Amino acid sequence: MTTESVAVRRGVPEGAAARVAEPYWEAFGGKLGLALGPPEAGRRFIAGHPHTDRAVTALSGGEGGEGGSRGRVVGVAGFQPAGRGLVGGSGWTWSRRTRGPGSRTSATGSGRSGCDARPGCGTCWDSGV
Repeated sequence: MTTESVAVRRGVPEGAAARVAEPYWEAFGGKLGLALGPPEAGRRFIAGHPHTDRAVTALSGGEGGEGGSRGRVVGVAGFQPAGRGLVGGSGWTWSRRTRGPGSRTSATGSGRSGCDARPGCGTCWDSGV
């Protein structure tokens, strides 16, 4: 039996958003897929709109052997104080981009456009991509 050390850290380490999107999608992709589309597109949305201060991340391996910032993400937990969670952005704008401007699908149900995470990040429909 092999054991690995795991480090649990507050936040998402710099450059680890795509690695965090994998287990997040694994856990919630069944629900999120309705608004965010196929797995690759959904993971790309999650990785492009993280609120990195709204997570606890478990990392294994990496630099220093203690779950360094380049370690393998083995777990992630997001939390949502004051209405702001681990993943930002608008499912409405993402749906419009992946399904076209006539789409009525909205993850938030608000029907609003615009990205509330990082306007102009290049991921959402309204950013001109």
